[in-house]
Amino acid sequence: MNWRVGFFRLWIVLTASWIALVGLVAYGEVVPLSRNAFSDLIPVGPLVLKYAIAALIGPALLFGLGAIFLWIGDGFRRNSH
Repeated sequence: MNWRVGFFRLWIVLTASWIALVGLVAYGEVVPLSRNAFSDLIPVGPLVLKYAIAALIGPALLFGLGAIFLWIGDGFRRNSH
């Protein structure tokens, strides 16, 4: 059993789910603003940037933590020498 490949696949599935969820929440907030009569006066750029950062920071942190824990786990393996 290859733990690295399994955890990487799990990370991919969780990342795709997280980005889809953040996208749905952002869509629900941005689209009603664009249907407003004053939609050209409402800046959506900062709102989209906020959701883009929220969508990417979580998976990046999870990937980093996973890499650190796998690196620590490698330190406990026996040497084959």
